[in-house]
Amino acid sequence: MRAGIETRPYLLPHLQNGGRFSVIPEGSSFYLARDIKKIGQAEMNKTSMKSNGLGFMYDYSSLSNELTALSNVQEEYLNSIVCGVTDPDEIIPELNEKLYKAGLQKVIDEKQRQFDEWLAAQE
Repeated sequence: MRAGIETRPYLLPHLQNGGRFSVIPEGSSFYLARDIKKIGQAEMNKTSMKSNGLGFMYDYSSLSNELTALSNVQEEYLNSIVCGVTDPDEIIPELNEKLYKAGLQKVIDEKQRQFDEWLAAQE
């Protein structure tokens, strides 16, 4: 019995989780790895929809205190949530409350402000 890409079409790992540089080809199927092999990466790049934020990098240097606090909250809750040892209906609202107290809204607002300025400069 063979295993791997020879017997099963897999998605490409770097395209499974969204990111700044991920693009989704128009009309692509679930079997993205097979599509890329079939028509080629260059053609996929030409026919892909590109994000308006492609190339944006935000400056988080003014948010170091908030990012540290958010990281600490994440560290506190991550394992219990990922391992499923807590009730999500109870723990997620608690986590969200602590994230906002740690400065999540300030981080969101600053990143949005920088993105809006960057986007306006691109036009």
